[in-house]
Amino acid sequence: MLKKTFRDEEWSIAYRRKRDEENIFTDKETPFIVLKNSWRYWCADPFIVEERESLLVFFEAYDRILRRGVLGYRKIRDNKAGKIHIILKEPYHLSYPFIYREGESWYMIPESGQDSSIARYKAVSFPSQWTKEKELASGFGSVDTTLFIEPNNKTHIFLYVKKDGLKEFQYLSQDKNGIRMVSSLVDCSETKRPAGNILKHQGKMYRPSQLCTNTYGEALIFNEILNLSTEMYKEKEHERIFTHQLKFSQNKEWHGMHTYNATENYEIIDMKIERVSLITIIVKAYLKLKKLSLRQNKQKEKSI
Repeated sequence: MLKKTFRDEEWSIAYRRKRDEENIFTDKETPFIVLKNSWRYWCADPFIVEERESLLVFFEAYDRILRRGVLGYRKIRDNKAGKIHIILKEPYHLSYPFIYREGESWYMIPESGQDSSIARYKAVSFPSQWTKEKELASGFGSVDTTLFIEPNNKTHIFLYVKKDGLKEFQYLSQDKNGIRMVSSLVDCSETKRPAGNILKHQGKMYRPSQLCTNTYGEALIFNEILNLSTEMYKEKEHERIFTHQLKFSQNKEWHGMHTYNATENYEIIDMKIERVSLITIIVKAYLKLKKLSLRQNKQKEKSI
């Protein structure tokens, strides 16, 4: 019973260099290199940027002490991972740091559903310093906003999932007057929550999503995009990939993943595991004692 009480779900990030022109569809043999978490943070929702001979990995760093997500990055060079740098904290949970470049500037749209908003941050000094630039939408909870930029005409298309029981895909486009919601699209339920950048493979486009039918982050689903325009969106499921189909540098019982991203030369994913953490035991015990103390103080006040 005690073990179950202090057992936590923890995520880790793993990356690998692509082999020739292959990717996760065609290469399930090349091992993913698992990045070690720190005593304070475990990491998930990875996005990557290639920078000269280095790889910059941006991610949710779940703070075991604060019990919420903040955003961080680390540099990988010569297959050696640098330390975790925290780049963004808010009073609410942050995750899914969707990062993209526009001209000479870098932008990030993190998941901030607890704040009932979608905000865009701009890099003041890339990659370590960011400032909130504008609010794209507000007044509702949303998760994992994903942006697609059409290279030819620079049209921005936003896809995001609304929370609060509204199981539908929403669609945003950007025109010269700013951001506006266009229409509701497809049912998102347990299989449509975004899981990373839209990718191209053999002349087709695919949108990664999360399989969450039996548990959160069971596997990745890759959906072939059949229509993507400012008037219509349509997709069909292409393939489901589970952790047991892949190989890793650490032989652990991974039992879920919910993010995939790739650059020209690299791929990155996150994986789920359950474990007992000493820091989790300490923090949970402290919170339970604090709650008990507050309850006892209230009872004393009533009895006076």
